[in-house]
Amino acid sequence: MKNKLIILFIALTSCSPKSDFQTIEWKSGSSKENLVILKQVDTVFLSEASLYSQNILLRQQLIRGVPVEGTYVKEISNGSKLVAVRGHIVTAEPKLKDIPIEEFLGNKSNIERRLKNSLPMFKKNSPQSVSLVIAHHKGFYQPLWKVVYVDDKGVTWEARFYNYLQIQKIQRVGSYFQDTLAWVFPKGSKKRELQEVVLTGLYASPTLANTRLMVSSQNSSKITSVMEPLKFNSKDPRFDQVQAFYFLYDSLAWFERMLGFKIPFLLQAEVQVGFPEKTNSAFYYQGKIRLGAGDDEVYSRLAQDPSVVVHESVHALVDSIAGLPFEGEGGSLNEGFADFFTAAQLNNPNMGEASYLKGPFRRSVVNTLSVADKNGGLYHDSGIISGVLWDLKEHFGLEKGIRIAALTLARLVPNSEFKDFGVNLHAVLESELVNVGDLKEGQTVIQKRGF
Repeated sequence: MKNKLIILFIALTSCSPKSDFQTIEWKSGSSKENLVILKQVDTVFLSEASLYSQNILLRQQLIRGVPVEGTYVKEISNGSKLVAVRGHIVTAEPKLKDIPIEEFLGNKSNIERRLKNSLPMFKKNSPQSVSLVIAHHKGFYQPLWKVVYVDDKGVTWEARFYNYLQIQKIQRVGSYFQDTLAWVFPKGSKKRELQEVVLTGLYASPTLANTRLMVSSQNSSKITSVMEPLKFNSKDPRFDQVQAFYFLYDSLAWFERMLGFKIPFLLQAEVQVGFPEKTNSAFYYQGKIRLGAGDDEVYSRLAQDPSVVVHESVHALVDSIAGLPFEGEGGSLNEGFADFFTAAQLNNPNMGEASYLKGPFRRSVVNTLSVADKNGGLYHDSGIISGVLWDLKEHFGLEKGIRIAALTLARLVPNSEFKDFGVNLHAVLESELVNVGDLKEGQTVIQKRGF
């Protein structure tokens, strides 16, 4: 009888229209009323990062200890001074008081056991994580089990289950010191011959890791020691580990040097994903980058293409600063920023030059796309974002261009869309371009793109 009541509860949970969510913003000098509301919300830490002189703290709302999807509270401060706060929170907590959260959490070990025993996808590979979330779905609040797992090809998925393992949704989502000599392509395999470099501060174990970064491989032939020089032929699968490590470490150093930003977690990467199959995997999710070897039909040697590897590292930056999603308009924002910072870092507007086999490159930040050209395509629409940011970089130089882009990113939140990007880009131009002529020029650039 108890089980039936829980199922009935799931179906009949109090209706929760969009008005149950409240978006609140506060800026220094404005009324503290909104700030007081946000301070009263129970939250959990998601991430913290520094960008230029600003500290960025992102948290998520909790209801009785369980995170509510789609909620956030983002604080931007300068030293001890709070500069701005943006929040998107649930204001209908009374409607949630009857959700049997404690009973769901008490069932967690049983859920984990049943996942492994009942579903083929988990019999070989255990889930990476199993957690309870409160979702707002089709007008109802629903507690759901969120299960993150990796399939045999190295692709990360997220599955949602009700308390009795009925599937609600499945979607793809998406990382003792030693200095060692290594061979790499500093600018990518198409740019120059192999060169000797020094990889510094490596741990003896885990292999190919230091305080900032760890790169592993799914290939049966992988690096097991850093005590000897890591000088491999570029066709040796171990070379991909070394090359990806070099690109990623260089990218992390660029973030610190140019943005004053340090990713607040150990970035992980895995190459040769899907081995022995040759896959075109190239994605980032929850602090981990996964790179296949390329199928040699569309892509080849993905880990040896600087634009592919750096692009994925930028997703870690975007994730830490703004928490943008990977789908919809927010996903296009995410991809647009990733392409722009990759192009700026490599001084090359083209993505995929060293790995894409169907043309000279996969896509470029040099384009004429505007908001009027939006068609819902994730990467098509991302070109609008990367294009306008590249235009600004071309007009005002690298340092000013990446600063404008970074400060705009800092103002975005997990549910930002193109309109929010445009509003905040205008605001950043007004604060950064103090010369009236420069401001007018910058506004003209972005208005031509529809912002």
